[in-house]
Amino acid sequence: MKIILRLFFAFLAISSSWTQASELPIVGLAHVAFQSSSLERTRVFYTGFTGYEYAFSVTEEQPAWYLKVNDDQFIKLVLAPTPSKIQDDKLIEIALQVTDAKKTFSLLNSKGLKPTKIKKRKDGTLATTIKDPDNHIIAFVEYTKNSLQQKSKGKYLGQRRIANRMWRASFIVSNEAKSQDFYTKKLGFKEEWHGISAHDNASKSAFLKLPGNRGDLLEYVVINKKPSRSQFDEMQHVTYLTKDIAGIYEETGRYGRPNLDKYAVEKDSLGRPFFNLYDTDDIRVEFIQPTPTSSTIKQEQ
Repeated sequence: MKIILRLFFAFLAISSSWTQASELPIVGLAHVAFQSSSLERTRVFYTGFTGYEYAFSVTEEQPAWYLKVNDDQFIKLVLAPTPSKIQDDKLIEIALQVTDAKKTFSLLNSKGLKPTKIKKRKDGTLATTIKDPDNHIIAFVEYTKNSLQQKSKGKYLGQRRIANRMWRASFIVSNEAKSQDFYTKKLGFKEEWHGISAHDNASKSAFLKLPGNRGDLLEYVVINKKPSRSQFDEMQHVTYLTKDIAGIYEETGRYGRPNLDKYAVEKDSLGRPFFNLYDTDDIRVEFIQPTPTSSTIKQEQ
């Protein structure tokens, strides 16, 4: 009997080691990038209403500004190629912070996901990217010691920030089965919930928990036909965590938040209060307060 138990525990240890070795070394959300018709106006919106400060800028194909949520998370604003004709789909990429870009590339390659070669970006990060079945770009970025993210640690963390955690990045997909296979089976993200989306009470959606201890999520919303501009703006967005939804709702009111129904505080299906703002290009910006029993949320202290 003792021999059987020893073999059993040895198997568990080997299995656990294999799982850890095959799991992507993801920390959590790094940034979500959106097109902007005016970097200046969008920055004024975010800094004015949310307190997120300008941290740094780079020029890739287009100028890009990074606004800081916390030391690890940023909103990335990229100037639209033709600002007067900004695209309906303004989501550019979702970036996930990793501890080891080389290991990430190797694991993605072993899963047949065709990652791009590791590249040093203009912000100093090491990055590799893949595309999901709907051509969304998922970037995996390592903050090097010389990256602008690392150099900005401890800076640009204004006291006026109404939420200090980027929790969930949401986006539209066209095929539920393909997306589920890609994100859960190939990438290994854990499905936390699926059901009818609160965005329109009609579309299906799923929450996917990223590896790592932070508890960040991705959400895909299934729309089988070509989305409208308003659907892109409403459903492709970022959700931020706050400990005091009533307090920040009142605060944004003092800053000029319109007193209209679409800005009102509501509750989701789990009883969590939330409300929305909309940036200068009509992209939804969501704030939510976790309940004490929310197992999927780890608040940043």
